[in-house]
Amino acid sequence: MSIDTELLILKLLITPFLIIIVSLSGERLGSTFAGIIVGLPLTTGPISFILAKQYGIEFAVRVVSGNFIGQISLCIYCIVYYLVSRKYNWIISFLLGISGWISSAVLLNTIKWNFISSLITLLVIIVITLFIIPKHRIEETAEKQTKWDIPIRISFAVALVFIISNNAIIFGPQLSGVLSTFPVYALIFSIFTHIRQGLMPTDNLLHGIVIGMISYIGFFIIVGLFLDKFGILITYLLAVIICILISTISYYLSNKRILIDIKRGKEI
Repeated sequence: MSIDTELLILKLLITPFLIIIVSLSGERLGSTFAGIIVGLPLTTGPISFILAKQYGIEFAVRVVSGNFIGQISLCIYCIVYYLVSRKYNWIISFLLGISGWISSAVLLNTIKWNFISSLITLLVIIVITLFIIPKHRIEETAEKQTKWDIPIRISFAVALVFIISNNAIIFGPQLSGVLSTFPVYALIFSIFTHIRQGLMPTDNLLHGIVIGMISYIGFFIIVGLFLDKFGILITYLLAVIICILISTISYYLSNKRILIDIKRGKEI
């Protein structure tokens, strides 16, 4: 099998497989879990892997700083959507939120970032974002997806994978990393949650997205630090394991206190 055929198969299969698995899981476990799922590297992870295979390990390592600053823009989207949705409907919230992502991504890309500076800045922004967006103590219910939800997510994600992987040399490492974080899932989930469930579940979704970034960071710390030492296969397997471990712990800790409060409320 040629490398071109191998890359094509990866582009067509790896992202849809991940989306199907996590979408079905999110449907069963509520908006907070859905938010944590959205914060995972569902698109950026496969793109990083493909870039490493297609353009080499050094290029993929240099993309990591772009991955981090792209997540800063996602935090901006979450903050703007949350603040605007206090007074306006989902349309205005979405338009201003995505405007916030675009403007911040453009601005941040004008700065030359390295691994450490982009990581520290992202961690600071995550703390600020979690302080702004609350986690409501509500008993969440799973939401039934329409038959079009998963196909739409797969279509957008696969298109993004092809666009970035086929033009990464033109974009360069940093911009490729930024563009790979375009909030496809955050847009879809936040809009549909806002329409179907209202503000409080949407707030929990946005909060969950930011919590999910912790596992995202874990994934790309492994890639940034070990890809040139351990090679592609071992590094990405280790990154996936770390990502799953962190996201599981994050979900458990995020919901433990709320479940206790709900039970206490019922007892009273």
